Amino acid sequence: MDYDLIVIGSGPAGVEASIKASRLGKKVLCVEKNKLGGTCLNFGCIPTKALIKPAELFFEIKKSEEFGISVEKLTFDYKKIVARAKEVVAKLGKSVEFTLKKSKVAVEFAHCKILDSNTVFLTYDSGETKKVSAEKILITTGSNAVKIKAFDSPKTYTSKESLFFDEIPKTPVILGAGAIGLEFAYLWNSLGANVTVVEMQDNILPTGDAQISKALARSLGKQGISIKTSTKALSLRYENEKVFLDIDEKGKLSTLESDCLLLAVGVRPELSGLFDENLKIEQENSFIKVDSTYKTSIDNIYAAGDIIGAPMLAHIASHEASQAVQAMFENKTSFDKKPYPACVYCHPQVASVGAKENELPNTKSSIVQFFANGKALASGDNEGFVKIISDTNTNIILGAHIIGANASELIAECTLAIENKLTLSDLTNTIHAHPSLSEVFVSL
Repeated sequence: MDYDLIVIGSGPAGVEASIKASRLGKKVLCVEKNKLGGTCLNFGCIPTKALIKPAELFFEIKKSEEFGISVEKLTFDYKKIVARAKEVVAKLGKSVEFTLKKSKVAVEFAHCKILDSNTVFLTYDSGETKKVSAEKILITTGSNAVKIKAFDSPKTYTSKESLFFDEIPKTPVILGAGAIGLEFAYLWNSLGANVTVVEMQDNILPTGDAQISKALARSLGKQGISIKTSTKALSLRYENEKVFLDIDEKGKLSTLESDCLLLAVGVRPELSGLFDENLKIEQENSFIKVDSTYKTSIDNIYAAGDIIGAPMLAHIASHEASQAVQAMFENKTSFDKKPYPACVYCHPQVASVGAKENELPNTKSSIVQFFANGKALASGDNEGFVKIISDTNTNIILGAHIIGANASELIAECTLAIENKLTLSDLTNTIHAHPSLSEVFVSL
């Protein structure tokens, strides 16, 4: 065998697995067909947050009068905003490259096809090819944004194509009100776009806490974002550089005119060209099916991350990949299901972990608003609340849902509490810094 492990894909899962296996003394090859870091680094988590930060600054500066600060002729240069985002991506890309090299992980840039349980076929852009073998193979090829053929047009984009526009669209329509759709809605609206969000479910963030979703919808509506829930997209026409989306809004038919349509309706696994035609691997709802040790239906072939389905989050992908390596080389056969946070980086931010309200029997919810928090009031950002779900009898914390400033940071304390089976009293009796947003937990 040429290697102990071949990892296909260099996103969060692929990088984590490669480094962990190498630290266990294994000879590792990581194969990437595009750029190191995968979708998260190059077209997802990182560039979107790099774009959202200046949008947040612009949004805050527009409110500066309440702090006694006057700003005249406030403008922005979107090309510079995009250029900075690209610089951030480039720096992190170099960091990934350095880390893999330091960990003595071999890297090949090529298209990869799995021939059997131990062999892959590499095709390079130059046209050269070669076969490489390994004791184990780990698939971490991730996912791509879903495209809908019926809504295709020259002005229909996914999040990937929308990242690095030269200028923001003026009247974008966003189809889908999950995390990706809402982050783009906030980004573009904050910089002056007239944004409309269309969601077929009754609430935005339809898989999240309903109370949080409704509060976020109200807040985004006040910011000027038009949100249409319980609304179906029927058909699309493209005329004179415009898109016309026909919708059914709770039985009322109408047409939305826009300069572009952003499809944010989900993702699907990246499997194209991955398997030899004679190699049959078991799938479930188009995702690769794995057992409790992340092994696929084919011996020696494992999979982790988005490619195996929900929850499709970068930090979950890394965690799964680490466990897969433990199963391969440390003979670990069972893993505890850990609580994981999920965040939406609009304003106000939303973050959740664990159980939702009424999802489990014998639970209660405790809610504290931010409007009574000293730090929130001093910062002029006292919108939102914290909801904690706990067991009625034991008071053990089972879930947490936050909407408000820095929710994505505050959720870590709740995740730690659930992981360690702490009670509400454990949380409220912990001394928190004053003044701080985290003091909100003391008031539960």
